[in-house]
Amino acid sequence: MITDFDVAATRNVLPGRVTLRGDCRAFQPKLQDRIESTMRRLVDAICAAGGANGTVAYNREFAATVNTPDEADLAARVIERSFGADQLVPEAAPLMASEDFGFVLHHRPGAYVLIGNGTDGPSGQSLHSPDYDFNDEILSVGVAFWTALDQSYLSA
Repeated sequence: MITDFDVAATRNVLPGRVTLRGDCRAFQPKLQDRIESTMRRLVDAICAAGGANGTVAYNREFAATVNTPDEADLAARVIERSFGADQLVPEAAPLMASEDFGFVLHHRPGAYVLIGNGTDGPSGQSLHSPDYDFNDEILSVGVAFWTALDQSYLSA
């Protein structure tokens, strides 16, 4: 029985075992529930049709990062006051990035703010791209934002 082989080199051989891996993300926990349930039903049905056995290991490694309204509003006011209204994108499209801060927001109110790394060249690449390069020129923007946010929060 063949257990490990190069699928591309042996297209006509049926493997004794197959492992499929992937990543699944959703903005709402109920949708995650539905996706998981559907995946389990599909695996069961496909395996039953082919006389095979299958299991699904569905791990919820990431939580959607959803800002709380009051904290997002505070951050938006600080950005407008500190950098100008033209620097604020209040209704940015949702991102399917994986961010651990989503778990924090399930327990504490807060807002995740992107200060912008640039759109061109290496700094315009996705954080997980092998071509990504942090834009050192935005460090002062980050410091200014956090300082203004702290002052605004502490003076309220």
